[in-house]
Amino acid sequence: FTLAGARKYDYPPSFDYHEPWWNDYKYINDHYARLSLALSSGRQINDILIIEPTTSAWLYDSYVKRNPRLSEIGQSFQTFVTTLEKSQVEYDLGSENMIKDLGKVSNGKFVIGQAAYSRVVIPPMIENLDLATYKLLEKFVKNGGRLIAFSVPSLVDGATSEGLKEFFLKYSDKIVITDKLTPGAISEYFTNQDLSFEGINGGTLYHQSRKLADGHLLFLINSSL
Repeated sequence: FTLAGARKYDYPPSFDYHEPWWNDYKYINDHYARLSLALSSGRQINDILIIEPTTSAWLYDSYVKRNPRLSEIGQSFQTFVTTLEKSQVEYDLGSENMIKDLGKVSNGKFVIGQAAYSRVVIPPMIENLDLATYKLLEKFVKNGGRLIAFSVPSLVDGATSEGLKEFFLKYSDKIVITDKLTPGAISEYFTNQDLSFEGINGGTLYHQSRKLADGHLLFLINSSL
């Protein structure tokens, strides 16, 4: 507090022995401790990589005057990945900065560190790619990898790139270009041969799948209010 009044508008409860529920707090803590252990055990291994639109958003970032395009890119990306989540699609997000430092193409797969992907997705409203990302995508497609583009970028490192344009033209028979994330597109391009969901009715189903040394863990949750 100050002489001018409150400076804080959210007041979380204190988690200590002064609370009347303190003696019973162990039950929910044990539940979440066990759940946290389960969901951090093993590895979540995904086959699909979705490129983040970070460098495209940078094109419109300004401290002087806010460009509405920045929010449009962010909302478009959030809607895209949320739709995939609600359709039980498993994927990883690809940071171009991490791709630059840890990315390579090996055995026909797009590799970042210890993860390898056979499908790479360019989401809607992507206008720019880093040079390192572009070169790896070119090598990836050339070696049989599958690129699915919901937008066709035209810039590399913020500048118009004839090479990028030629890449999409040269490999047009190997690159899937589509503009809408329909149920049909999800079924055709985002399926997982090892784990499929059928007959889902009502609710908002999210899941996490983790591979353990001695088995497979599947966590399901209905997030509908």
